[in-house]
Amino acid sequence: MEEKWLSETFARRASGLVRSLGWWDSFGIGFGGVVLGIAMTSFYYAIPATLPSADMVGGLVFLLIVLVPYLTVYTQLAFAMPRSGGDYVYLSRILHPAIGLMQSWLAVFIVALNLPIFSDMITSWLLPSFLTDLGYAEAAAGLSDLAVRVVIDSLIMIVCTLMIIIPLKTYAKLQTIMVVLALISPFVMLGALLVGHDAFVSMWNAVSPISYNAVIETAKQGGYVTPTPELTQTVMVAPILGFYLLTIWPVHVAGELKNVQKSIFAGLFGAVMFSWIVFTIGVPIYFGTVGFDFANALLAVGDKSPVTPPLLNSLIGFVYQNPALSAVIDIGLIAAALVVIPQSILVITRWIFAWAFDRVAPMKLAEVHKRYFTPYVTAIVVWIAGEFLLVVLLYTGLVGLLLNAALGSAIAFVPTLLAGMILPWRRRQIFDAAPAFTRARLAGVPLITICGAISGFGLIAYLIVLLANPQLGFPVTPTSGAFMIGYLILGIILYYVAVAYRKTQGIDIGAAFREIPPE
Repeated sequence: MEEKWLSETFARRASGLVRSLGWWDSFGIGFGGVVLGIAMTSFYYAIPATLPSADMVGGLVFLLIVLVPYLTVYTQLAFAMPRSGGDYVYLSRILHPAIGLMQSWLAVFIVALNLPIFSDMITSWLLPSFLTDLGYAEAAAGLSDLAVRVVIDSLIMIVCTLMIIIPLKTYAKLQTIMVVLALISPFVMLGALLVGHDAFVSMWNAVSPISYNAVIETAKQGGYVTPTPELTQTVMVAPILGFYLLTIWPVHVAGELKNVQKSIFAGLFGAVMFSWIVFTIGVPIYFGTVGFDFANALLAVGDKSPVTPPLLNSLIGFVYQNPALSAVIDIGLIAAALVVIPQSILVITRWIFAWAFDRVAPMKLAEVHKRYFTPYVTAIVVWIAGEFLLVVLLYTGLVGLLLNAALGSAIAFVPTLLAGMILPWRRRQIFDAAPAFTRARLAGVPLITICGAISGFGLIAYLIVLLANPQLGFPVTPTSGAFMIGYLILGIILYYVAVAYRKTQGIDIGAAFREIPPE
């Protein structure tokens, strides 16, 4: 009877996915979502450029107020419902399936942008830099041709799609290589800064047409004043960096993790907090070596600086004048960008797979390869979507609209935190059957409720700060706002279309959402 009910409710009696990923693989997925090396290259100069009076370490500490409870909620939800699909599974079972589809429909759009953006980042920035450092400047210049970029970007996406079609166990080995290489850049860059302030000044003066002190004096002549730390700007650092550190990708493959509890802890708290520590330690190292005044003055002098913009990797490359060192950093940055693409395909396919398994999407999208046990049809669909977005990115002016909409629509992730808050009462059976960590209480109140409230309200506050201060680089225009709202509404409409269609087949979709999907 149970088998008959399962076959009539879900696409089949078992998901067809295999638990083949260990804790290290989960760590790699979580670490890849942070993109630590690439973030470090830009944010040590971008934060002073937009928030000159911010204390970056203080901002990172403020981020913990939201980050820790945020990771806690997702960890507890993954323990309670250890299935691939993450947010979609949680929201559809706790709040409403229409909300689950709306949120994950949006998430698919946001994460899908990673495919063309990071592919083209490799082709147009990282690979040319690597080739130049190796002495192949002419070949590097050839990559600026638009047709060449399209071809290489497409090849990157094809290869990354194939990586997700092959057995996950095999992909995990490839991911390990990329993650290890991606770890090179942050540690090599920080290591290069350990020479100390005096050595850095000497190295700068030896190669720069404008001396270290002249940079500061030129900036002061232009009106530059040494910034005084300010609480408001310090707090504003948190939401900017939060877009990198508030990553929870491993929960979306929870149905394919061995030893789920250990793996989820490694992928969320392990990967994210490791990245937070490295990023935070790097701040005093950077400003201690480069000098706070000089770092800010370098921005103030603009084109008069020989390093424009003063990206961390560019700054190190300039003062060291060591092509081999720069090439090593480039390799790490390429790996960091490269690991994001297959991981993005991985999590997108699991959202879509979960839809299809619940019969909300065409059941063909829930089909798994008979030999590899991966949703290969869905992976191909995601690749096609990536190619479409690549054309939009390179040949239209719509990319700004899409990015603005994606950034502004991050508010849609708040429902998952709300779902965590009410889980103990809304789905008492699931809560009571969950592991001890999910059921933990503080002063008699479920920990998941407390953490959901803190992180939910904190995330809303962060988004308000970003949207209210367009100078931070997160502008949302009326057009992009309308696109965002329309896109979210479309996600809800698609759910009710699916309900109506399945009804004509004699299938009650609602039955699926009263249960956690089978393994």
